[in-house]
Order: sequence, then C-alpha cells, then structure tokens
Amino acid sequence: MSEQPNNPPPSGGFYGGPRVPSFLIPRPELIEELSAASPLTVVRGPGGSGKTVLLAEWASLRDPTAPPGVWVTAHEGAATRLAFWREVVLTIVDAGYAEHAPVFGRLVAEMRITDDPRHLLVRGFGQLRTPLVVVIDDYQHVSDDDVHDDIVFLLQHCPNLEFVISTRTLSPLELPVTSLSLDTVVIDPSTLRFTLSETATAFEQADFTCWENLALAAHDLSDGSAIAIRGLIVALQMEPDGLDAPEISPRLIDASATMLHDSVVGRLSPDTLQVAMRCSVADVLALDLVVDLANLPDLAAAETALSQLEAAGIGMWAVSTLGRTFQISELVRSMLRTELRNRSPELVDGLVRRAAEWALENDQPFVALREAVSISDLDLATRVAQARWFTLLSYHPDAVVRLLSPLSIRRLYNYPILAMVLALAYNSSGAHRVRAMEMFSIANASAKLRSTKAGSAERLILLTIQSASLRSTGHVDQAMGVTDRAMRLFSDLTMAQRDELTAILPVMLEHLGLTLYYGGQAERAINAFEASSTMAESAGAESRHHAEALRCGALAMQGEMATVRPILEKIRGEVWPAAWKHGYFGALYRLGEALSAIEQLDFPRAQYELHLMRAHVNTTEHWPLFRYAQAMIDLGLGRAAESSAALEIDMTTSGHLPTIGDRSRALLDACRASLLMADGQGVKAEALLEEHPKTSPWIAVMWSRRWLLANQPERAIRTLSRVTGDDALSVRLRAESLLVRAAAALRLQNTPMALRNLDATVRLMTEHQLRTPLMLVPRSDLLALRTAASTRDHDPTAEFLADLSKVPTVFPSLLSTIKLAERELVVLNHLVNTGNMAEIGRELFVSANTIKTQVRSIYRKLEVSSREEALMRAHEHGLLGD
Repeated sequence: MSEQPNNPPPSGGFYGGPRVPSFLIPRPELIEELSAASPLTVVRGPGGSGKTVLLAEWASLRDPTAPPGVWVTAHEGAATRLAFWREVVLTIVDAGYAEHAPVFGRLVAEMRITDDPRHLLVRGFGQLRTPLVVVIDDYQHVSDDDVHDDIVFLLQHCPNLEFVISTRTLSPLELPVTSLSLDTVVIDPSTLRFTLSETATAFEQADFTCWENLALAAHDLSDGSAIAIRGLIVALQMEPDGLDAPEISPRLIDASATMLHDSVVGRLSPDTLQVAMRCSVADVLALDLVVDLANLPDLAAAETALSQLEAAGIGMWAVSTLGRTFQISELVRSMLRTELRNRSPELVDGLVRRAAEWALENDQPFVALREAVSISDLDLATRVAQARWFTLLSYHPDAVVRLLSPLSIRRLYNYPILAMVLALAYNSSGAHRVRAMEMFSIANASAKLRSTKAGSAERLILLTIQSASLRSTGHVDQAMGVTDRAMRLFSDLTMAQRDELTAILPVMLEHLGLTLYYGGQAERAINAFEASSTMAESAGAESRHHAEALRCGALAMQGEMATVRPILEKIRGEVWPAAWKHGYFGALYRLGEALSAIEQLDFPRAQYELHLMRAHVNTTEHWPLFRYAQAMIDLGLGRAAESSAALEIDMTTSGHLPTIGDRSRALLDACRASLLMADGQGVKAEALLEEHPKTSPWIAVMWSRRWLLANQPERAIRTLSRVTGDDALSVRLRAESLLVRAAAALRLQNTPMALRNLDATVRLMTEHQLRTPLMLVPRSDLLALRTAASTRDHDPTAEFLADLSKVPTVFPSLLSTIKLAERELVVLNHLVNTGNMAEIGRELFVSANTIKTQVRSIYRKLEVSSREEALMRAHEHGLLGD
C-alpha cells in the first residue's frame, strides 16, 4: 500500500483518477449530465464504449470548488462484499480523507463480523469530514447483491456522499425501486453512443480531408459505437491516401475489426509492442513490474514505454493503493494477450508467473493465486496460499472456492496446502461442511505422505495441516500425536528456518495450540497461543488478535480469572476492530467475557456476552465451550430443565454443528449431567456419565458430585482420588473437587478433613477470583461448612463464606440413586394422597390390579413393605414431587 499523503487532493480533484487520454473526443452533453450532483450516477455500456474516458474527462473538468473524489477500479478479486469495501476504504484512507475517522479506518475488519454492516458503513462514512464523490469503474466485476443494497442504503443516509458507477452490465442500481428511494442519473448504452456531431469531431481531429462525409457514413455503420468508430478511423489511417479518402468502402468495413486489432500493432514501435504484449499478462502495471516483464534496463525505460502506450490510446495512468500504476484497457489487453499467445506461446506462462509473484509481493494474494492457477502452476499457488492464507480466507473465501474447487481430487492430493485452504474456505461458510470434511481428509492424507520427504520447514507446515485436518474431522487423539511431532520440530528450527516461516508461523501455532487444547493439554495450548500472539505482534500481523482471544478463552475455561481479567482489559482498550470481538476471530475473547461475568455471578451480563456471538457460535469448533457457559448461566438462573432439553437436542442432532472429539463430548455430557441433577434427574445423569471413562477430569468431578447428592460421601471422596493433583485438574476443577471433598468429609463427620479441604478451596478461589464452585454443592452443605469454619476465631474462610446471599441454590441436598420407572414415579406420588388402589387406577385410567403390580415393584426397589415406609424412604431420596 502506498503511503498516505500528508494533505488530501484539492477540492474538485480525484485521487486515483486516470489521466485524460490524448485522443479524447469532448462530450459536453454527457459531461453536463454527469455534473447534475445526483447521489447516484450509473454509466452503463459495453467494453470499448468510452465509459472510462468519459469519466476521466468529467473528472478533469469539474469545478475546482466541487467536492473532491476518489477513483476505484473494481476487479474480480473485489467481487464480494468484504473485498469490494476493502478496496473503497483503503483508497479513501490512502487519499487522506479518513485522518480523523477511526471507525472508518476499521470498517473492513468490523464488517466481517457485525450483524448490521449497513449501519456500520453509515457510521464510518459519516465520520468523514468532507463531502466526497466515489467513482467505481468496472463495477460489472461486483457480483455480491449485498454491495448494491449497501450503496443505496449508504447514499440514503449520507447526504455528503455521491457514487458514480461505470459498468458493462445491468445491475440492481438501475431498477425502478432504486430511483424511487434515491435520485439517480443513468447514462445507458444508447446515451453513450457517439452523436453524429461527436463522430464528426473524431474524424476532424484525425485530420481527414472529407471528415464530414466519412463521419456521416461511419456513424450510420457503427450506430455510434465508440470502439467501432475508432476501428474505422484506424482502418482508414492505415490505407494509402487514407486521410484523403472520400468514403468508407465495403472492404474497409469488413476489415475494421481486424484493423482495430492491427492498430495496436501498427501505432507502436516493435520494441514498444513487445512491451505491451509482455505486460498484457498483468491487471495493473507498476514501473518495477514493467521492467521485469519486458526485460527493460531501468524504470526510466519503463516510464517511456508506458507513456508511448498512453499516447497510442491503449491505456491510462492512475494512482491506487499500489502507488502510481498503468492499466491497459481491457479490450486492448485481451487482444495483446491473444497476440502474445500467437507469436510467443512459450513466453506466456513465464510472464504470468512473474506477474503473480509481483502480486504476491505487493499485497495482492488473490490476484497472485488466480494467475498461478490460470497457468496450472500449483507450486506457485501453494506458495501464495502458504504465505497469505489468513488474507485469502479473511477477504476472499468465496472467490477461493470458485478458483480451487475445479481442481481435480487427484491434483489436490498432491498439493495439501491448497486442499487445506479450500477446506477452510468451505468450512468458513458452514454451508459446505461435507465438502470441507472431504478436503480436510485429502489434506491430511497428502500431508502425511509428503511430510516424510520434506525439509524441516515444509515438514512443520505439513504436520500442522495434518493436525488441523484431523482435529476438524473429530480425530483429536490422532491429531495430538501429529501435534507432538510438530511442536518438537518447531523447537528444533534454526533462526533461519523460522525466518522462512515468518508470515505463517503465528497461524500455525494457533492451529497446533487448538489441537493441544482440545486434546486435553491446556497449559501447552496456552503457551502456543502466547507464542503466536508475540510473533504476530512483532510482525504487525492481524492474526495476533485471534491468538490473544484464544489464550484468553483457554485461560478462562481453566478458571484462571485473575490472569484473564487483565487480558480482557487489554483487549477492550486495544485498537482492535470492535466487531472482531464478537465474531470468529474474537470468539474466545467473548467467551472469556462471559465466564468472567459468570464468576461474578452476574448471569444476565454473561447471557448478553453470549448473545453477541449468536450468529457465529454454531459455525466454529468452539461451540461446546459456549454450551458450557450457557449451562452455567442456566444453572444460575434456575433454567436447568429447559437448558437440559436444548442441550440434548444439540447432542442428538449435531450434524449441523462442527465435528468434535471425545473430550469436548465429555464436557458436554458433564454439563447435561449437572443440568439433569439440578432438575432432580439423578439416575438419568448417571446414564450419561457412564458413557465416559471415570478418570476424565470433568466426568470424575461430576461423579463425585453425584455421589455427594446420593448421600454416599465415601464414594465421592474415592472417585476424586483417581484424578487429584495439580497436573490432572484445571484450577476450576480443583476448586470444585476440593469443595465437594470438604462437603463429603463433613457428612462423614470428619471435621478436620472437611476444614482442610475447605481452606484449600477458599485459598484457590481467592487467588484465581472464582465464585461458581460455591453454587455447585448443595446449599445445606455450604451452610454446614460455614458453620464449621465459624468455630475458629477470626477465620478467613468463615469470612469468605459470610455472605452467600448472591450464590444461587442449584442442587437439592439429596438425589436418589433408586431407579424407578417413569410410571412408577407417577404411582408413588399418588400414594401420598391415598392408599386405595382402585381410586389411583381410576385417576390413571388403568385397572386396580395394574396399580397393585406397580406398587409391589416400588416396594421391592425401595426395600420396604408398607405405604408409610415407602413414602418415608421416597422423601429421604428426593423421589416425591413438590
């Protein structure tokens, strides 16, 4: 990107506007129409109809006191909403008009995530302190319907803004509904046609003797087409005595199209023609690229050659984010490329390759990828994807899919990085998950095959691809083995090898860290995220925000809130696109905000934090972590039944959600078990927990809580003994398990053991700023522990527990382990009111004998022999309803 000017262009001037060509034919009527100061002006016509030249003339003739403007030339890489607005915003920023508009400078990043991009655009453009005219040339490349609606909405709400659109195709901007809501000027193809007067001026300026007669004939033959008129003029000029020709012969008419092509050749010297053909492979031309493509000695020679092309009328100079550049008109460029292929086919691929490499070096990764694929140079395409996959996937995911999806499976199998980028592009939309899984599988298989023969740097990339692919398809344990090898290889890299991977290493560490996290090695994951953030920050890369968000969320899930809260403060205060904080890149930052609020028992604020992520949660692999946060909120707000049902639906119909591994599934089932126990369904919770190994940290702590609620404190303590130790449990689970152990010990009347564990719990909770462990034991146990601590003088533990008013009551004191059928529970609750079997049968619409059979089964399971004993035992086990 070029450096931002110190001062904006003068009023009436255009930043990035092309120079008026020397062959200009004045068009005063159209200039007057363009000067009508309408919010929206659309100039539509086919290629070669003179749209760009007309707008260049209009821009050069505007009143010096008129509002300034910027000129943006759209291209295939700017077809999507985000890519289009990125081009517009960067041009305005480079022009110096956004100096005091902080929201405007962050528009592109914020639009990626915001739920309301149009109001965000209005807010950003509204900060611009000067009226502005925006010219969009070649608008036909913009295929995203949202862009059309964005422009209309923006113009409706920003009175100081005007858009002038030049396009080859009809767009929604010309629909009647647009003109009803917005004053619109449309210059259509019929209006663009040269008038007889303008055609005459063209022939007169070309110094034809009989220009009036020729102009009349040419106008009739061409129907006013600018390019056809120019073809006829060139054809006549190439004829002997053509300037004195009295008429246009049929032979000249037939030859005009050919002569238009030949005019490009005929008006250039052989050397300049070679430059033009060689340079036709590039979208835009900077002097250094021209030197490279045309094998010129220096920049001065390139400047001279391009000036000759401009004089010949086949291109224009402009100023863009790449600095001062030259563009050959599309029609002529197409002819020149055809000429190049016909004359020197052996040169084409090499020239395109050099143009692609230049595009990669000059922050145009999509152009580089497109050109590399166009010549089937998938090695170069791999290099582009490897170096700039963050930009490609951030700004051009749909275009990447269109570009790479036509490649055969066999070819992609040989290029795992391209398969990986295609998989991530598919996965980003959430609409092509099956194709994404297929591409992840191909990337994994290919990377595995190639990694054994690669050097250290390439092998690290391939191992990272394997790790991410295996994790994304739910094979987390396999991904862990690959990640361990990758992390060892990372540690062994030399500084030179690290420098080779500078652009991609932070993103690689993010993916390796995610595998470590979902593989149960949170501390190693957090270290990887921190290393990624540090590297990205030193390079000024945007990916540092994602790495910091990952670190924040991982620490919050661990329960290390004293470490998390300064990170939250730092992110809030950073110059970081606000919208990213509730989108994909900031997902775990938002999770950190929610968990911070939960630990302060501020459940409504936590719910608000999750609400900000609602549009993105189900498209990310982090969705189980957000379900955990939602379960904690619902426990705190007394919504266990509803939350349990919703989570059960997610778990049983999870095909619409990203694939997860066993540890994430264990976390979700632990959440469901908590919700079920809070809802009095202890037996159903047991069935869930039995599906997982009892040594799993989340499952073990949940089992211990289950045994505490079943009044089996010995089993609670014994269960926790399998996973105790700082290395086995996170801070969060250690605090929860210590408190369960304290409650269990007190139920066993082992007060010293209870107080030791309670003191350790309080120290841990104080150090890490936790509160939720208090709500995850029965209120009766919590009060009993407080009473026991109060027997000691000036006891800090008792002081910590003094005010429990904000701690919600989540679990009952007792929760039965007796497994009664659902119908038996109904009958048991009817026994509270009557022991008459016939009466119960009538109420339940069954026979008295059926009721007698169910009552005998109830007595057997409760180990009692009478109604009175059954009701007493049922009350003890919490089996009776309210």
